[in-house]
Amino acid sequence: EKSPLKGQVAALSVGIYEGVPVADFDYDEDHLSDTDMNVVMTDAGKFVELQGTAEGEPFSREDLDALLKLAEDGLKQLFAAQRAALAEEKKDMSKKIVLASNNKKKMKEMQELLAPMSAEVVSQGSLGIPSAEEPFGTFVENALAKARWAAKHSGLPAIADDSGICSDALKGAPGVLSARFAGEPSSDAANNAKLIKELEDKDNRNAHYTCVIVAVRDENDPEPLIAIDFWNGTIGYEPKGEGGFGYDPFFIVTPDGKTAAQMTAEEKNAVSHRGKAMRKMRTLLTERWNW
Repeated sequence: EKSPLKGQVAALSVGIYEGVPVADFDYDEDHLSDTDMNVVMTDAGKFVELQGTAEGEPFSREDLDALLKLAEDGLKQLFAAQRAALAEEKKDMSKKIVLASNNKKKMKEMQELLAPMSAEVVSQGSLGIPSAEEPFGTFVENALAKARWAAKHSGLPAIADDSGICSDALKGAPGVLSARFAGEPSSDAANNAKLIKELEDKDNRNAHYTCVIVAVRDENDPEPLIAIDFWNGTIGYEPKGEGGFGYDPFFIVTPDGKTAAQMTAEEKNAVSHRGKAMRKMRTLLTERWNW
């Protein structure tokens, strides 16, 4: 049922101890007080409960008025503390965002990229949210679908990326199918093997990574934040390096033949499609969401 309370509520004990009105008794004061009263009030100044007992001498109407005034003043301080705590919690929650991915390496990259904003990134898997469908033919549509899905099922802002490698010789393939180029279940090794196989008779080894990052406040956010960037390179013939993921061991990015998988996380984030798109997203989060 809907709560009948429309605002804040708090309780405070007041009483008369050694002839003096006192708020927020300690044990001894409560035990030895002449008058003990509990006051429950809303922030609108209306009473929810009043319970007063003369433990010793009966109290007067003047005493009652003094105790109610003392309780009202104390409760105003409690309401202010509640509002401050809620505002701080809201501030903290506003920087908690769900990553619409269960990829541990992608999660690590996203945490590193959002670290300068002191944002808390949680994976959808840690919240028991299954992966969204990715039925669309563009990176933008898939990223938006994933972000809205994670926001819907978490009740939190969500961020998603859709990225992939696009080969010039293969007219943009694998593209949006990069993660499952070789079919299901998805496998980096199988995807790489298929890509190298399809480029066997191709002279043009140029390719680029594309990354689209989308952030939404909620599932129906009419103004999703969208950042896009690219990383140019060529497809090698043999894998090199142990870092990164996906097609990184074959993606050559320097004139001396260094692959993305041979770069440190810092080096990669400085030049990669995801790193550049994330820096654009950080700017958007600051400008549009006041992060």
